[in-house]
Amino acid sequence: MAVWHCWVRRSRTERHRTLDKAICLIAYDVSSAAVERRVVKLLTNYGMRYQYSVFACHITKEQRNELTKGLQRLYNEAMRDKKMPEDLFRVSVIVLCANCVQERMEIGEGFAWPTGSLIV
Repeated sequence: MAVWHCWVRRSRTERHRTLDKAICLIAYDVSSAAVERRVVKLLTNYGMRYQYSVFACHITKEQRNELTKGLQRLYNEAMRDKKMPEDLFRVSVIVLCANCVQERMEIGEGFAWPTGSLIV
């Protein structure tokens, strides 16, 4: 599992203000339907589906840590139970800064980005 952070230079004040919540994009590729259902159930507790295997979550650092621990647990269980080969369970967590979210480009309609307490 990979966790990627935006490395845009920000002042110390901006870094502290943006620690409250961040938008994370979580993309997964899981070959077992049973394991995928468990991954989707876990991700649904933290965010909403953006595309079939991509979720957008507006979460705190603590929630992100809980989520990644839950995903790691599902991975470990799948490997222990031999439900799938190791290379068929991949999850990427991409943490976006406010600037990245603001600079996004979208074509089409249908998804409202979570903005709650996001500092832009």
